[in-house]
Amino acid sequence: SFVVYREDRIRSVRGESLLTKLKLRDNSPTNRKIATCCNSVMVLDFDDGKHWADIYSARVNGNAPRPEALVCTKFAPESPNNPDHIQVSSGYSGRIMFKILKARAEMLFSK
Repeated sequence: SFVVYREDRIRSVRGESLLTKLKLRDNSPTNRKIATCCNSVMVLDFDDGKHWADIYSARVNGNAPRPEALVCTKFAPESPNNPDHIQVSSGYSGRIMFKILKARAEMLFSK
């Protein structure tokens, strides 16, 4: 699972020089940042202007926040495990889009 953060709020605590980008396809906007020391994927980020990045929950220092929603599940091979009965959406729900746009506006006006 992932934790979604605004790009301007993400930083490496240590070992940033050990991260390398990997694209599954040359024309893909998605980058996986891999720690070369242990061959572990750390972050998914994007070349196409998205202002957020997905951090693997296991990579968050301390306790990862509880999920608020499960999004973009249309390509999941099976129904997601959802014991807390949180919102599940095959794409981006209106609520999530509002939060994404609000965060973008905050980033633009904070500069």
